[in-house]
Amino acid sequence: MAISFDRINKLVIVGAPDAEISVQQIINAVRDYENEPSNLDVPTIATASGKEDLGEGLSIGITLKLIDWKVKFDDRTAWTSCEVKGGNLICWDTYTQKYVNPVSPAAYVTSVRTSSVSAAIIENDHLAIADTVWDEALSGHVQAGSIGEKIKKLITTGQYIALK
Repeated sequence: MAISFDRINKLVIVGAPDAEISVQQIINAVRDYENEPSNLDVPTIATASGKEDLGEGLSIGITLKLIDWKVKFDDRTAWTSCEVKGGNLICWDTYTQKYVNPVSPAAYVTSVRTSSVSAAIIENDHLAIADTVWDEALSGHVQAGSIGEKIKKLITTGQYIALK
C-alpha cells in the first residue's frame, strides 16, 4: 500500500490503484511519518483511541481523529469506489472549531466511510464458526426451498435432489 503525505495541503494520500484503507493502516502510516527526523517539526497529525479488550474476542473499535489533516485517495481516470474501513475516522478543523469531512475529494473517486458510535472489532475464529454452523441441528432449518429441506429429503428418502 502506497501512502504519502502532502505537508502543504495536509493530506494523507492513498496511492492508486489502492481503493481501500483501514483506520489502523492510516494511524500506522501517520506515526511512522511523524517519527521521521525530517518531520519532527510537524504538529500532531492525529490522535487515536479504542481497541480496549472487552474479553471473549471483542475489543472496542478504533477511532482516529485527524487534526486539520484529511485522507485523500489519488485521482483516478475512471470512476472508482474507495473505502475507509475498520473503525471511525473523524477530522477536527482547528480554524472553524468544528468536525469536518475527513476525506478530501478526488477526481473520479466516490469515497465510502462508515462510522459507528458503538464500534467493535470482532476477532473471529473461522474454524469455530464453521464447526458451529455444521453442528447446528437440522430440525430447525427445513423450511420449504432451503438447503436444510433438501438435505433432510436426501437423508430420509435417499433421493438426490438438485440444489438449484
